[in-house]
Amino acid sequence: MTTLDFSEFSDSAKLYYGQLCNSKKKNFLPAVLLWFFTGGLGLHLIYINNYNLTSCWVIFTVICVFFPPLFILWGILLFLQVFFLFSWIEDRNIAISKECYQDTVVMFSIQPSPNLLNVKPDDPQPEGFYSTLNIPWDSPL
Repeated sequence: MTTLDFSEFSDSAKLYYGQLCNSKKKNFLPAVLLWFFTGGLGLHLIYINNYNLTSCWVIFTVICVFFPPLFILWGILLFLQVFFLFSWIEDRNIAISKECYQDTVVMFSIQPSPNLLNVKPDDPQPEGFYSTLNIPWDSPL
């Protein structure tokens, strides 16, 4: 797991990052309620932005309508999903925190942590990669 480096962040960048992550993060309770009330439709999977699994689940649900003996397997898989929800939400929140980190880096023109971008520290950055983003906040466009 990659740790995010906040040492270069100003207080306003940290505040922006925190607000951005809090507005996007997924919670367990809504996911469980969606699973309980609309699990067969896969709305709990849409909530955690797992669209590939959602499409597979909906296709499997339609197949089960035409082949009723598969409803036993469908019910077992639906029941087991609640045990995977926590790890799916945690994985999604980790991805959200990385996205927020990258958004904050771009917004505040901060040199990002090389570990996050899977870049070796010795690798040169492309020319103009961050230089185009260095716009002073108080200057008029």
